[in-house]
Amino acid sequence: MLTQAERRKFAKALEDPSSELARTLLASKQLQVEIEQPWWINSAEDFDLSREAERPAPVRVPRSMVKPVPPGHPLVYNLSAIWCVVSLLAAVDLHS
Repeated sequence: MLTQAERRKFAKALEDPSSELARTLLASKQLQVEIEQPWWINSAEDFDLSREAERPAPVRVPRSMVKPVPPGHPLVYNLSAIWCVVSLLAAVDLHS
């Protein structure tokens, strides 16, 4: 288990992948030994020791998808609005 200081340090490295600590962790030999290869490299059907499989290009994630969800409860407001509309429609239907 990590101590609180180590957790903060690790979380900071996750937030900034270009930091020195993140680069050191990603380049570590232990990571290369322990990392599990994805299915397109380690497939039983295409297992061929004579060739190295090509790694797919990394996908850029748009900044809009990386931003955290703003504080608050937007789902609650949406559900409340739907409930109000349904109630209104039911009331109008009863009086028709």
